[in-house]
Amino acid sequence: LEGLGCPGEDEVDVNCLDMRFPINWLDSVPGPALAEQLVSLVEKVPFYSGVAGFVFHHSPHMYSDTIGKMAALSKRFEGVEVSATNREKYWASKGLVSVNWITLLGDGLVAKLGGHNALPKKLPIDCKVVNLEHGVAVRSGDAPLLGDKNAGKDELKLWRNVYHVLKPLQFVEIIRGFDPFKFNGERTK
Repeated sequence: LEGLGCPGEDEVDVNCLDMRFPINWLDSVPGPALAEQLVSLVEKVPFYSGVAGFVFHHSPHMYSDTIGKMAALSKRFEGVEVSATNREKYWASKGLVSVNWITLLGDGLVAKLGGHNALPKKLPIDCKVVNLEHGVAVRSGDAPLLGDKNAGKDELKLWRNVYHVLKPLQFVEIIRGFDPFKFNGERTK
């Protein structure tokens, strides 16, 4: 959990909580129960946006050495987040940073799509929308997915449909891309 600077010093300076759990946790908790546990962590917390799903784990040290490997793996595993929390913490107040298995939308973003009553009607019927004290959690399916392109099927179709609904909320920072040589901005979007 980070909070940098003093209030008012930088309009985009916000806190960020980044939690990672070992993949074998999925063996002990069914997807819907896992979703309930994750959503309960933010149920009463004010937030702008967030996601839950698979993520490439990396150390903040030697980041430039790992971004190329994450970029290569992300071509195959489209459901796995390529995360740069050190940058995303600045973007959250400007809009939705990403869409994944569970996408968290703060009240400000929900309002931009017509509010708590209108949003579920815009999303695919297979999505579960959970109202939270300061926003909503949109769950796309029963469990996080890898989106393995070598599997021969598009298991992320529901996620893509959710993305099309939420795309107007997305913030894309052109200047602060991950790495323009190893991971171009168009793929990052």
